[in-house]
Amino acid sequence: MERKHIVKAIMTANQCSENQARAAFSTYRNIRADGYEVTKDSMSNRTFFRHQKMLRAAGVSDQHLRDAVVIPFMRVRFELARPVSNWEDIRRAA
Repeated sequence: MERKHIVKAIMTANQCSENQARAAFSTYRNIRADGYEVTKDSMSNRTFFRHQKMLRAAGVSDQHLRDAVVIPFMRVRFELARPVSNWEDIRRAA
């Protein structure tokens, strides 16, 4: 679902302004990206719980918010035994 559709759903469910809906959506996106506790600690409790209430009214469950699993990406470095210089080298390796 696109951002504008989610913001519109928040606006409709809460009878709020677009800016308030965008703020709630940003909180939702932060929860999904950084996790529930990190997001909660990054803003005032009153604001966090107001946004959470707005998201609930728009159909987002508490379980969905709390199950936001953040998986850190590890940098992977590939090293080839010898550099590939042409397509024939790739065909031989496959």
